[in-house]
Amino acid sequence: MSNHPESKPSRDLDLLFESQSEVKELLQRRQETKELEEAMDQQIKDLRRDDYGIKLKEFMRHATDTGTPEFQIARMTQRIRQLVQHMEIHRKDLHSRRGLEMIVQSRRKMLKYLRKTNW
Repeated sequence: MSNHPESKPSRDLDLLFESQSEVKELLQRRQETKELEEAMDQQIKDLRRDDYGIKLKEFMRHATDTGTPEFQIARMTQRIRQLVQHMEIHRKDLHSRRGLEMIVQSRRKMLKYLRKTNW
């Protein structure tokens, strides 16, 4: 080995890999991994956006409606379905169970109010 500048590796990667094809292959794998991770993140976001069979926009009277009884009942039903799914997995989660019971009672009262006023 000589101390000639051309014989020294130009980058640290050249020390680790024999050929440029290995470097290109690793970079390609890294890109594929990033794409897979992004796809998985998107799927997780889509699951979080799951509407549990209820389209809230159908119950809105106008674009910013969140206070009408119909919308509130639809939102509570959506939340109840979400918590029921959570409780199937985490049976001993008593805090979520209490929250679920409170939402069910609140929805029951709201439905009773709707029956009285919109008969």
